[in-house]
Amino acid sequence: MSYIRFMKSEGSQKRQVNFFLSKNLLKHLQQYVPKGKQSQFAEQALDGALSSLRFQEALKSGFGAWKDHPLDTEKFIRSMRKSNRNFT
Repeated sequence: MSYIRFMKSEGSQKRQVNFFLSKNLLKHLQQYVPKGKQSQFAEQALDGALSSLRFQEALKSGFGAWKDHPLDTEKFIRSMRKSNRNFT
């Protein structure tokens, strides 16, 4: 059973959610994060983890996108290195 309560906070609507944490994780959360900051900490941690998952998904979906591109990578890199040598 899930229970959600709406709250107005910092100009954005927030919802209260319930989920389970391991005893060890909860103990560390309570030990290192002050009581009034635990929700904010959890929100930031979830946001970071979800950003990482979205980034990994973007990498997977974009993998190989340039494989049919006519650019000769070795030739391009050699030209860049050659142009840098001319400046020294």
